[in-house]
Amino acid sequence: MATTALKLATRSFAAAVRVAIFAAPSLATVLVLAAIVDRASARDAGQWAGQSLEVQEWFRSLMTPDHPTVSCCGVADGYPVEHWEAAGPDHQDFKVTLEDGRKFYVPASKAQWRSGNPTGRDILFVHDGFIFCFVRSAEA
Repeated sequence: MATTALKLATRSFAAAVRVAIFAAPSLATVLVLAAIVDRASARDAGQWAGQSLEVQEWFRSLMTPDHPTVSCCGVADGYPVEHWEAAGPDHQDFKVTLEDGRKFYVPASKAQWRSGNPTGRDILFVHDGFIFCFVRSAEA
């Protein structure tokens, strides 16, 4: 009788371990994805809402200047620039002020000198203080 109870307990424990091992990654994946989606939606202030298909495609095509195979991030990370000025010892870096008043020092390696910016605005792509790229307007 004690042997049967021990076998049953061992099987129940093994089943519980299998469930924990195989179900936990699914739950963890769901929680991580939910956090990412929640964070991404929380960042988007709607600064580029209602843009044409041409502008949306342009945003998706941007790559970081110092890593040309890495996206400049998403629309939610792009903020209109109020003002910029040359900075640094060789005047190739930038001091950038966003429309919301935040200020950033942008190294020249993050500047995007690409023509065809359909927004007509200088844009800084930044998230949590990390600068992805600074895209100049077509008029610049």
